[in-house]
Amino acid sequence: RRRCSVAAPRSDTKMDCGRGLVALIAPQCWPNGDRRLPLLAAMGLTLVAGAIGWGADRAAVDTGSYFPSTGYLLGEVGWKLATIGIMVWGLKKFEGRSLDLRATGFASDASASRPAFPVALFVVVLLASVTLWLTVGSSATTGSVYGTVHRAGLGLLLAEVLVRYPLTAFAEESFFRGWLQPRLGPSGPVLSAVLWGIYHLQQVSSIPSLIVFGLGLGALRWWLGNVRLTAAFHYASDVTFFVVTYR
Repeated sequence: RRRCSVAAPRSDTKMDCGRGLVALIAPQCWPNGDRRLPLLAAMGLTLVAGAIGWGADRAAVDTGSYFPSTGYLLGEVGWKLATIGIMVWGLKKFEGRSLDLRATGFASDASASRPAFPVALFVVVLLASVTLWLTVGSSATTGSVYGTVHRAGLGLLLAEVLVRYPLTAFAEESFFRGWLQPRLGPSGPVLSAVLWGIYHLQQVSSIPSLIVFGLGLGALRWWLGNVRLTAAFHYASDVTFFVVTYR
């Protein structure tokens, strides 16, 4: 067995990198010493979080609470809180640490290294996602993806803008681009975008368009070293979509 230093956060703690089958179920280190989360684990956590979102969507629709509505809003808030909870569990399970601003990516880690950007993989996934989007998919900014479009009252509008969408931006950017992306190695900006798209299981037809948006957010996170601006863009796009579509 070989050993390497943990880089997030930097400390004197040593971590067993593992080999063979251990690589599929336990954290490892990248050659530069940065912490790694196996893709299988990241996919599993994403599917659990996505399944909760799908369940919340089905529960709301089955009780007549279509988007946008108070019932649907409560389900969405529960989903985002569950996503944060899964991240808290993952941090404890795989890294033995608690949730903090560096773990979420809202605070830059000066000691973390930045791998080369995966240009080739980025272009391939971008072209494939755009092709699927234009042929069999739909845009995440189309109101029909969420059901019949209807106007939202002022109270619901304020709740969406002041509660749901800030929580959405924090939960999703923290989980996918703050926590997972740097732990998925050089391919992180692309893999995090794909996982983020898959996370939206309840709107499967819009996954290709979400991956395209996620690629841009992932590249921005890679460049800046934090998710503060990606969260701002995420929030702004959600609010703009809601106001334009439902008001």
